Amino acid sequence: MTGIALYGYLVRVRRMAEQAARMELERERRAAEVAEAVAAERNRIARELLPGGVLLTDAAPRW
Repeated sequence: MTGIALYGYLVRVRRMAEQAARMELERERRAAEVAEAVAAERNRIARELLPGGVLLTDAAPRW
């Protein structure tokens, strides 16, 4: 492999690694948004439906 070809290959590999890192960050951001939305919905249900606003799953041990 010539020096120019090797350089081009390394540039492509680096770009692919950077793209993979950006995609992973985006996945983590979306997962955090979903977790936040789920927690907000659980809290809304707790406030509206349960006495004292405490979800039973929060107080009960998980077997």
